[in-house]
Amino acid sequence: MSVSTLPPATCQTVDAAIYATLQTPGGKLSFQSMLLAGGFSYPPGTVLGLATSGAYAGKCILADPTAIDGSQTPVGLMLEAVNTFDQNGAPLDMSVSVAVTGSFNPNCINYSAGWTMAAMQEALRAINITTTKPSFSS
Repeated sequence: MSVSTLPPATCQTVDAAIYATLQTPGGKLSFQSMLLAGGFSYPPGTVLGLATSGAYAGKCILADPTAIDGSQTPVGLMLEAVNTFDQNGAPLDMSVSVAVTGSFNPNCINYSAGWTMAAMQEALRAINITTTKPSFSS
């Protein structure tokens, strides 16, 4: 992973309103505490993979289908923005709550450029995360 900042979501995120935009009705929402690798900015909706080998072993990073360290398999989704740097800008690993089940707006999910939306949705379904475009009534 050579970039320390992930691209912004394609939906508008305004303070606490991110939950209403990112999360959609349906599916049971549940969380699990996971360790994020330091040195990255994770926007809301980031799809995480757990590295099982290499420099980030035992830590979550951006899920990348081309990775060979375990992070190619999604394990959860960030609901909030998290910057894993200390006050001096040095990398700082952080334990955070990550959504491991639920239903989310596919337009608000941040994922590696190596994924297609269809492949990402299939990988997320394998861990009980579904994607549903929100519908609005007038």
